[in-house]
Formats: sequence, structure tokens, C-alpha cells
Amino acid sequence: MPVTICLLFSVAVLLSLVWNFWRPVPKSDIIGLALKPDNSWILTDYSGETKEAQLLGSSIICPWFVLLHFRTEKNFSHILICRDSLEADVFRQLRVTLLVVTVGGLSS
Repeated sequence: MPVTICLLFSVAVLLSLVWNFWRPVPKSDIIGLALKPDNSWILTDYSGETKEAQLLGSSIICPWFVLLHFRTEKNFSHILICRDSLEADVFRQLRVTLLVVTVGGLSS
């Protein structure tokens, strides 16, 4: 590759890194979730606000990641949880819980 293209690519990668490192975290980012006994979910956002949500059937449960789709009163939320972002036992418990709630037919 020509040196100018490599230089432009390197600058673009560096600018992307700087932008993502210093950008403010949106207050609407979900930082916590909890399953209630009635199989609804409580989502907690960055500002500490909680909202009730229903897990949608379009959620994906894989050995490597879990992609959760929730519907709240006002909008939809999506949460991607990678296997290495949690302790192995916690990730396994999450996958088993999701399989029991969604595949087991316990949710309405």
C-alpha cells in the first residue's frame, strides 16, 4: 500500500481511539438488570433510574454472547453481554436463567 494511504488509515484509527476514550457516557446506557419473580425485568441506567421491561423473543443466547432485546413503556433497549465481560459462573447462570424463562415457557 502507498505510504499516504497507510498514514491516513493510522490517523483515522487514532482519531477514533481518542473520540471513544473521551466521549461522555450517555445517561441512558443500561448498567444493570434484574429478573423479578413475575418474569419481568428491571433495567437500571447510568443515572440510577430504573424501569420495568419485558424480554422479547428476538433475544439471542449463544455460548459466546447474549444479546437481549427489551421493550419498556417508552422504547426498546438492547444489551450485548459478551462471555468475557462476566465471571464464567455468572455468565453460565445468566444463560441458564434465560433459557428457562424463554424456552421453558415460564414467561408470558
